[in-house]
Amino acid sequence: MDCDSQSIPSKPATAAWWVVGAILLALAVASRVGMIAWPFLNDSGLYIYMGKTVATGGVLYRDFYETKLPGVGLITSVFWRLFGESWAGYVLSQLALALLAALVLARASSRHLNKNAALPHISFRCGISEFRLDRLHRLST
Repeated sequence: MDCDSQSIPSKPATAAWWVVGAILLALAVASRVGMIAWPFLNDSGLYIYMGKTVATGGVLYRDFYETKLPGVGLITSVFWRLFGESWAGYVLSQLALALLAALVLARASSRHLNKNAALPHISFRCGISEFRLDRLHRLST
């Protein structure tokens, strides 16, 4: 059997992946955007405060102590300068970066594994890793 004929999925299979991918993407976006209702919850507030400390001239581990490596404060200081106390900016940038990472990984998988690997990969990355039931629970309460 020809190797090329095995790697080409049928049109219904490809259409099914597009439908599944669209549903998972919608769930990922809804769960991430839903976090706007929970400003600076848990670790995110801590990381942003680290960024604020660095952005305002403070010294990590003297003015603010956290066990994370200094790169966290340096990276989040850029976001603090961009968004300040606007929580929506952080949430939407997280969503944009997560989708960008999914696209980059999908492209790499299609180039190095199989040209048909991109769509299942991006569907998984957007849906499974971004969609969390605890976020939906928070939205309903």
